[in-house]
Amino acid sequence: ANRTVVYRGFLGDSADITMVTDLRSGKVEEIRANSAGEFAWYMPETRDQFRIAGDLTVVAHDSATMQKERQEAWARMSPGGRAQFAWPVPGFPRLDDENPDAFDIPEDLTSDAKTV
Repeated sequence: ANRTVVYRGFLGDSADITMVTDLRSGKVEEIRANSAGEFAWYMPETRDQFRIAGDLTVVAHDSATMQKERQEAWARMSPGGRAQFAWPVPGFPRLDDENPDAFDIPEDLTSDAKTV
């Protein structure tokens, strides 16, 4: 399956690529079932495309390893980026579009505080 993700940089000084996604997304279970993945970057100005294949690893809040790296990735995200994780479950409609207060973003997700 093709999935869109946001590139978040490299993991430390390694060549490992980091990305962030919502654990509630279907892509997480797909990655856990089949870790083979491929990134494709397209540069529209030069019309160049780069493809990188490898194995993907899901690092969740309850993962036994890479917690420091997970927390650092969260801290580097903008307040708006963190706020997306308070949205309804990916792929499902909002339950109450009539009530805008139903989707207020928790202040700890929108502030610049570095708490995780």
